[in-house]
Amino acid sequence: MISNNYVVIILVASGLAAAGSLALSEIVNLAPCKLCWYQRIVMFPQAVIAFVALVTNDSKIKKYILSLSIIGFAIATYHILLQVFPAAFQCDDEVAKCSAVQFAQFGYITIPVMAFSAFLFIILLSLINTSKAK
Repeated sequence: MISNNYVVIILVASGLAAAGSLALSEIVNLAPCKLCWYQRIVMFPQAVIAFVALVTNDSKIKKYILSLSIIGFAIATYHILLQVFPAAFQCDDEVAKCSAVQFAQFGYITIPVMAFSAFLFIILLSLINTSKAK
């Protein structure tokens, strides 16, 4: 089931992540830091790639999606470390400090944690699809 519909699931996950990040910056007025922008740079194309793959019925997008998600996952991991250990890592962004927690749901779900979760979900989905492929 997942193997047959992984493009749709990636489209929904990346689309929700992109829409959520835009909502936080444009509606809630939370200024994105440099690392947030880098995470957006690798998440937004995934929604476009998945949409094009869905329209053209191309299911061989996993190498592109997986590559972008691994990069985004690494950036999100570093971003989380910046928030957890602000004294150990430096952030020179003048608009928004990368170590600042602008949003925290349930006390631990921050913006980088949401990005981390989205990238991890897409990575796992791509790997599950890879293992199920013939």
